[in-house]
Amino acid sequence: MFCLHLETVTRLAVQYFSLDEVTGQINTTRLSQLVFHVVQRTLGHQTTEGFDDLLILRPVVSLLANMNAEFGHVFLKQLVSDPGFHMDNIEKVFEKLKLQHDLSFHGSDYDRFSLLLDNIREVYMLKKNMSSEEAEQMGEVCSICCTNTIDRKFEPCGHMSCAQCILRHLLNERSCFFCKKDVLKVIDVSKI
Repeated sequence: MFCLHLETVTRLAVQYFSLDEVTGQINTTRLSQLVFHVVQRTLGHQTTEGFDDLLILRPVVSLLANMNAEFGHVFLKQLVSDPGFHMDNIEKVFEKLKLQHDLSFHGSDYDRFSLLLDNIREVYMLKKNMSSEEAEQMGEVCSICCTNTIDRKFEPCGHMSCAQCILRHLLNERSCFFCKKDVLKVIDVSKI
């Protein structure tokens, strides 16, 4: 039931996930982490009689489709950059929906979900196939995770990291990783 409510929120109150604002980015990061946790727990359970995992997985996929429709590749790049992301789990979810012949997984929903899966695969493959030289050409690699490109600057101190690291850090505290000064604003330097 919780997943169904969350799916409804991403459809009706999408402004809470705006990737242009720090609060929206934090909410999107939390949403991604929650989705990965739910998917891993649902796929990892032993099948028991009376447990219908489609009641959990279908709203999760619909939630991802809503976010993809609203924010496109910007959201998907953030999604696949999260340390909790596992492409094989996403593939298993879609396969499970198809194998169990979910009656609501037809028509426009099927088209939406197929487009979502294709888009996730595309963004995942682009990230996976990017060499370290290409990542360096795009920008300096974050010194915290050593994976993502630096694309955020903290104000007023001016230190920098990738969006994933600072957003995860801001969930717990409002100080800079490096100098411990309060972070009053996070600037997306990739748009400058």
